[in-house]
Amino acid sequence: MQPNVLKKHVFISYARPDGDFARRLAFDLERANIPVWIDAEALIPGTPDWEGEIRKAISEAYAVLILASPETKESVFVHAELALALEAGIRIFPFWVSGDLWIDSIPLAISKTQYLDGRDKCYSESLKLMLDQLRNLIESSTPKRAFVKNVLHDRSGSETPLAYPSYIAVLLSTPWWRSRNQWKPESHDLVLLNPREYRSLQQMLDDLYVYHLQDRFEPLTYGSSWLLLEYNRIFNPSRIVAPWEWILNDKPRSALNIAHDWARDSLDSYGIRQGTVWEVVESTAVDSFGKSVFSRAFGIAVNNDALMHEILTGAGKQPPVSLNRGFLEQVALSSVLPRQYRQMVLAISGWGFAGTALIETQKKFTVDDRFDYDKFLPL
Repeated sequence: MQPNVLKKHVFISYARPDGDFARRLAFDLERANIPVWIDAEALIPGTPDWEGEIRKAISEAYAVLILASPETKESVFVHAELALALEAGIRIFPFWVSGDLWIDSIPLAISKTQYLDGRDKCYSESLKLMLDQLRNLIESSTPKRAFVKNVLHDRSGSETPLAYPSYIAVLLSTPWWRSRNQWKPESHDLVLLNPREYRSLQQMLDDLYVYHLQDRFEPLTYGSSWLLLEYNRIFNPSRIVAPWEWILNDKPRSALNIAHDWARDSLDSYGIRQGTVWEVVESTAVDSFGKSVFSRAFGIAVNNDALMHEILTGAGKQPPVSLNRGFLEQVALSSVLPRQYRQMVLAISGWGFAGTALIETQKKFTVDDRFDYDKFLPL
């Protein structure tokens, strides 16, 4: 057993001829929000120590799914992965994918283990049963909080390895704007929080403060002394977890003094979900040039959920679109009426919208219309 290893995913073990089935199953599991490790996606071509990566992935698995077929019992890799999982005491889920006899489709070591029949028409029903079992296993195996020290990471990659699929990760160490070289790997300390354990944002903030921040900040100073900022790539906006009114003040103020009930909603309503990564930031933080980090803050107010997602994650990736679809309009922050928008988010970036707001507008334009490109942004 390896009780001190934090679990991240479900490991899929399969024989090479069953690769298409393995990828189909991985897709269906991930679509159901089950984190998956499969070598076809996780191992980058040219990985120098692929065996070490497989060993690490198995040790971090909630469970190992063995895809059973006549080829499985002949696969050296499946036998090796099964041996590692059994040695570590990791739960085994055999899933029968092809063959006429079960005993001819599975290594003898687990031939008497209860299995699910995923062959042909049985696939959909067996998938549902497996999803239920995996959800129960993950929920019962995920602690309320955990602490990970000295995680090496840099921001040059498109995806951050700081993310733990079953947790909300909160970065406690040096933020990127204080780094001498933001592209060089640095050591970070992480707090991992299980979102299922928190009914509201306020509960999570209280927990984070009591266990990890009370030596750094005075109580009841969220907003005036510290904030949560979304950990993001340099070129995308990062969400600020604060009420809309927070940005309208000249000096940082306690969020509770601005809007006493703003943190009572669920974590999801603030974009704080499993697999996301956040940073604890001082409200008065300055960058390497001595300028306030939050001087780059701006607001986003839209009714289109997909549009909000695109703004926050797709910087520089949007394909050209027809001009008659509508526009984001840049307006004064104070002119935005909250009751008109379903989603209102504060963010920081280097886009040049500091101190203003981007709002979704229904104004329509044709190609022949003349308008100010600095004020209106095509959706």
